[in-house]
Amino acid sequence: MAQKVWRAELSALVRAEKIAAHELPLFKSYCSATARIDEAQAEIVKHGLLIVGASGELKRNPATTIQKEAIALQARLATEFGISPASRNKVSGFTSDEDDAPPGVDI
Repeated sequence: MAQKVWRAELSALVRAEKIAAHELPLFKSYCSATARIDEAQAEIVKHGLLIVGASGELKRNPATTIQKEAIALQARLATEFGISPASRNKVSGFTSDEDDAPPGVDI
C-alpha cells in the first residue's frame, strides 16, 4: 500500500516542483502512515472495535489507537506537502498520476 501511495502522489509533487530530494524521507513517512491507516482498518474489521481482554473484560481494540495516530500524522504531513484539500492551493498544478513516477525514485 505504501508503494502505491508513493507512486501516485510523488510524481505529482515532482511535476509541481514541490518536493526536493532531502524531503523524500518525510514523504516516505506520509506513505507509511497512509498504509498504516488501511492496515489498522483491516484489523478493526477483522476483530471489531472492542476485543476481549485477558481477564474477560471488553476493551478498545488497540488498532483503533494505531489508526487514530496514523490519521493525525497523515493529515499533518499531507498539509506539509499540499496534498490535503485545505492546502492544495499552495501546490499549483498538483494532480495525482500513478504512471508518472520519476525514474530512480522508489520506496
